[in-house]
Amino acid sequence: MIKLIEIYGIGFPNKGAELMMYSIVDELRRQYGDGIAICCQPWQSHIDGYRTLGHKNILQLGSLTFKGMDVSFLFNFLPLKLLKTFGIARPKDIDLVLDASGLRYSDSWGIVVAKKSLKKYKNLVKRGKKFILLPQAFGPFENQELAKIIQKIVGLSSLCFPRDNISYNNIIKICGESDKILQFPDFTNLATAESNFQTDYLQDAVMIIPNQRMLDKTESYVSNNYYNFLLNVGKYLLKKGENLVILNHEGEVDLNICKQLSLDLGGVEIFNHWNPLVIKTAIGKVKLLISSRFHGCVSGLSQGVPVIATSWNHKYEMLLEEYNLRENVISLRNPQIDFSLVDYALKGEKISIQQKESNKMKKKTELMWEYVFSIIDGQ
Repeated sequence: MIKLIEIYGIGFPNKGAELMMYSIVDELRRQYGDGIAICCQPWQSHIDGYRTLGHKNILQLGSLTFKGMDVSFLFNFLPLKLLKTFGIARPKDIDLVLDASGLRYSDSWGIVVAKKSLKKYKNLVKRGKKFILLPQAFGPFENQELAKIIQKIVGLSSLCFPRDNISYNNIIKICGESDKILQFPDFTNLATAESNFQTDYLQDAVMIIPNQRMLDKTESYVSNNYYNFLLNVGKYLLKKGENLVILNHEGEVDLNICKQLSLDLGGVEIFNHWNPLVIKTAIGKVKLLISSRFHGCVSGLSQGVPVIATSWNHKYEMLLEEYNLRENVISLRNPQIDFSLVDYALKGEKISIQQKESNKMKKKTELMWEYVFSIIDGQ
């Protein structure tokens, strides 16, 4: 029987990553109660990371780097009684890893992080343990060395879940078809909002979610147009008399964009909270979401909120396509903005179609968890 499950690939303070972590914990606890322990590696010296783990009773995976060297193995020599006192799990006690990286394995992030994962999983499998690549974006893999690493990772895995058509084809291209490679959507669509958090003032608001990746992971013509796009959309909405709110979905880098945008728009309110479920709750209240964050889009789409997105990776186009809203992904090739899309989205005429597709996505996610539970139960 599995006793300790690690959730791997979570980056603090990315609210999308933290929402994935919370979603996993909720599903595991719903299925197994307190029969299993769950751990996650916090970011060193990041206080919000420890608070986020503690809120869901997630153990801290013993992890430490010293002068650039990973010395986490030292925790394996400490007594369990001492570690349990401080809520720390030993790496050697992990029975199963659930990889919730979101987007770790692609040319965008290179071979360093992929090599780190491969080393981790080789050691895990050598101990007779298993790991699952939960729904996430994969590729592209133009770098041949990276492609070989990913091929090995997928080969060692028990299940691999690309979350869109492009990701699936990227994996199949280098690994071939397999019964363990199955396409499922992002699983945070099942995450439950915080019912006791009051956000009534957001009920008729329009929300903008910026993303630093639109500046550092895009072609120059996109990055050059991005901030002006946010600013001009904000000005247009304020001119129409809309209640505008800016939401920070990441950390300091995104917050800096939020602050500058707020300043340039005359002091528009910034919504900022450490709890990812509160973030999802806030998104679910608004009447229109303009988001550059993937999980911001998922939180809106899964709760029946009209969504307009910008994109720096294929995952955005694929996500909106799943909800039959592909046309709601804005191209920033042209600095001119077609405000008719904003006006149409404000009418909310496609909400019924969106909700229908949302229900389909949620049923697929429930099926995905059945596959995961079958691996856990058979371990």
